[in-house]
Amino acid sequence: MKRKVNLFFQVLASFVILLMAVMFIQNITDASFLINEVQYLASPYYDLEGIAKSLVFLFSYLCSVLMIWVCVFSKTSKLWVGILVVIFLAVWSDLFIQIAVSSRGFTKAEYATALLNASDFDNMLAFTSEIIQALFYTLLFISVLVVLRKKILLRLRSFTVLLIILSTFSIVYGAKQWVYYIQYPSYPAVIKMPLIAGSYHANMAEIKPRVLDENIKPNQLSAADKNIIWIIDESIGGGYLSLNGFKKETTPFLKSIANTKLSNYGIVNSVANCSAISNLMLRVGLSSHTKGVGSDFSTKKYTLPTIFQFAKRAGYKTWLFDAQADEGQLQNFLTPYDMQSIDGFRTLNTRTEDYLRDRHLLDEIAKLLDTGGNQKNFIIFVKDGAHWPYLWRYPKEEVFFKPTQDGIYEEKTVERKQELINTYSNVVKYAVDGFFKEYVEKVGFKRALMIYTSDHGQNLLDQGSNTALTHCSTDYAMPVSQAEVPLFILGDDVSSRFPVRKDRLYSQYQIFPTVLSLMGYDKQTTSNYGETLFEGQLLSAKRWFYFGYDGDKVAFEKRNKPNMDMSGWFEGVRKGDKSFPDKI
Repeated sequence: MKRKVNLFFQVLASFVILLMAVMFIQNITDASFLINEVQYLASPYYDLEGIAKSLVFLFSYLCSVLMIWVCVFSKTSKLWVGILVVIFLAVWSDLFIQIAVSSRGFTKAEYATALLNASDFDNMLAFTSEIIQALFYTLLFISVLVVLRKKILLRLRSFTVLLIILSTFSIVYGAKQWVYYIQYPSYPAVIKMPLIAGSYHANMAEIKPRVLDENIKPNQLSAADKNIIWIIDESIGGGYLSLNGFKKETTPFLKSIANTKLSNYGIVNSVANCSAISNLMLRVGLSSHTKGVGSDFSTKKYTLPTIFQFAKRAGYKTWLFDAQADEGQLQNFLTPYDMQSIDGFRTLNTRTEDYLRDRHLLDEIAKLLDTGGNQKNFIIFVKDGAHWPYLWRYPKEEVFFKPTQDGIYEEKTVERKQELINTYSNVVKYAVDGFFKEYVEKVGFKRALMIYTSDHGQNLLDQGSNTALTHCSTDYAMPVSQAEVPLFILGDDVSSRFPVRKDRLYSQYQIFPTVLSLMGYDKQTTSNYGETLFEGQLLSAKRWFYFGYDGDKVAFEKRNKPNMDMSGWFEGVRKGDKSFPDKI
């Protein structure tokens, strides 16, 4: 009996030791990784739903450690040695990426980059120091496994070991399906690497490379802007900027530069009312104005070339800064093939404070421009902006409009609509006006031309709505505010370069061809995507808008007139028909 009790405590102690070793080796820069991840998954709810999510992750994570522990005590020596080799390679690869590239370690983005640059393997010699460091920590971890095997005289049958391995991968895969926010990089290397690689290749079978016609070439002499920054904000409703007439002073700084350094197109329609499809369509220039699309919407959104491909051909170094995505994750329908045209990709880990995410990446962009030399840069910055919950998107000391909400559950109650509006207004003041005040201080007006918009607007109980959805509605009776976003250009001489005419109609669709024009592409190329912001459209033109999770349902106004009653937004909608005409 005493022997069994001793064995039990030895087994328990060995598991705890292994857990600590795995946590350390998984992220050598932050030993509290597991605690932070559990807390992140529990938020923003901190109720039964949030606790359940964090418990799902914690259970699956502990199962992963248990799998490694079981492998250590394999009865068959050959199986043990084979497993040890696999663990060594997985841990070493993950540690190398942590030390040399990203603290998140092995991710889908890093895997895609490695495959695309496999032919340049000789360049690894430049990372000799990082290779040695990773090797040292890996050998230290392997030593822990070997010592545990020698100290504890417990051996498990090969059948048991293999069954636990298969069960663990099934549990982790299932946890990812149950809880959307669980990411494979959150698990130990030997678990996450096969799952990430498997997911990558499974999806690649359906993904085709986007092709930019080799005959489309820019006129290098006509590209006057050395640096172009395209900022796509999150959940910023155009009608909530005092720059656009909102009664609360949410954007006093932007108003102060509106007649000199800022060209404001006011409130325009977004391309879609859901983040992922909106970012995708903005990135490839897909709209009802795009020539040759016709009824082939679903295919074209995955085959049209991206703005990054055009930028690369025009001689720009391309960058994607994403303040929303977890470190190393690809979102908004971004594919590994798309990454071939992106020279620099920056994300943040979940431990970064929500209201500081945009500021951190702004600092990186400023440093990039400081050290860029004569290199031309094209940057897309996907901000975290006003992503729900609003209370987390500005610091407590940045409260200007009161009273505000006491908790996130009050966001969508009609009885406390004023608190909702005030809370959201505080977000706009901090995440938009405050952000651009820092932008001007760190980037300035002369070093870059900046185009700003948002992915979609917000429904804050507008038009008598009591729906819980602020965006992504899939019905035809949604509030117009979901499709109302800001659009302005900031730079040294934008007021003269980008005049805003009252007799013209502007929309997000015009950003893509405008950027092409700025890069030196001719009228024949830009016209494939419709009118630019230089031209605008006639006020009598139709205003198209896409909604639904796939962005393939289309609605439009019959006519657009100054100060028109927007209740007619969805007149003329073609219910049940996902196609749309080539010409308007």
